[in-house]
Amino acid sequence: MNRQQIQMLLEQAGIHPAQAEVHTERFFKTQLADQRLSKSLEILEDAREAQEEREIDQSARLEKAFSAGEATLAEAMAEGLDQMLGEMRAQNTAMNKALTSHTLLIKGLREDLEGLGSSSSEPAPMSKAHSWIPSPSEQPAKAADSREELMKSILDQAPEESHQAIQLLDAMALIEGGGDLSAIQNQINGQVQR
Repeated sequence: MNRQQIQMLLEQAGIHPAQAEVHTERFFKTQLADQRLSKSLEILEDAREAQEEREIDQSARLEKAFSAGEATLAEAMAEGLDQMLGEMRAQNTAMNKALTSHTLLIKGLREDLEGLGSSSSEPAPMSKAHSWIPSPSEQPAKAADSREELMKSILDQAPEESHQAIQLLDAMALIEGGGDLSAIQNQINGQVQR
């Protein structure tokens, strides 16, 4: 039915023409709103179904990616953990060498101290125990880096016995005191060859 037919029916029912026109207008507005609401609900239902399909698809893709990523993540973590373990082993080895040399040094010092306590003769004076250390004014100028290199070579050596550790400490003291570098180097080389 169109607008005129509805309005005529209302007028035939005894409703004033102006009132019939208002009711007809309201009826068509309500009908139009119902159609729009129905259409909107259909669109929303279609959107909801499409969203559900997308969520199912995304869930499947995420599950697949997670499964693949789990293996990749485990491999990456294993590689990183292996590197960390290697570094820790290297540090432990270096610390073990340092502790061994310190232990030997302490053992040698203890033996020397025990020897001093049981010795009846007086200890030898420093000038006889070590090479003569010239004063800085009497000493010829040497390159600072050669001292550093010699000190570094001493620090790099890992003594196997306590007397070697003590001799290396003596050599370091001579270097610090300004001793003759070539004589100290010869002394160290002589110890290494023994």
